[in-house]
Amino acid sequence: MCEPRDIGRALGDKAPDGVASTAARVGPGEFDPTLFLFDHVPGGIGLAERIFELGLDLLARSRAMVAACACEQGCPACVGPEAPNATPDRMTRKRAALVLLSAVLGG
Repeated sequence: MCEPRDIGRALGDKAPDGVASTAARVGPGEFDPTLFLFDHVPGGIGLAERIFELGLDLLARSRAMVAACACEQGCPACVGPEAPNATPDRMTRKRAALVLLSAVLGG
């Protein structure tokens, strides 16, 4: 059994040399988003390794789940809670999630 707190996560930036870090470069077109998922339990319990093995399948299933949600803008059930300091822009959170997932999955 596991719970959401067993998996740690952070968003970072993949540098041109292929090394990822949590420090983002500043400037248009310079940020290459990289999602870090790791075992939150010291020493790990194998969750991160299994997530890596199933990565593309998990992303495809996530895209299908978001697309199938009946909401229009993106809700806590499909894209998660809205950040408290979020600013509205032209693209809904749901559309942005679908664009990102499709880009990662290659279309």
